[in-house]
Amino acid sequence: MSVMEVFRQVQQLTPEEQHQLWLLMQGLMDTQHPKTRNILEFAGFASALADDQDPQDYLRQLRAEWDKNYDD
Repeated sequence: MSVMEVFRQVQQLTPEEQHQLWLLMQGLMDTQHPKTRNILEFAGFASALADDQDPQDYLRQLRAEWDKNYDD
């Protein structure tokens, strides 16, 4: 079966069936290509800790900000 034949058959599916097929394809792609991270993506991630701020104080501040955002 050619790709065009598959495409024509997919076009005949209902929108719900097409959506289910799309979800199936996403699931297959996710398992075949697990996401990896490059260490350089984390550059500057904890820059606030470099200014002599106490790590526990920093975490308290973050949690307070999260709590404030979720309480709204």
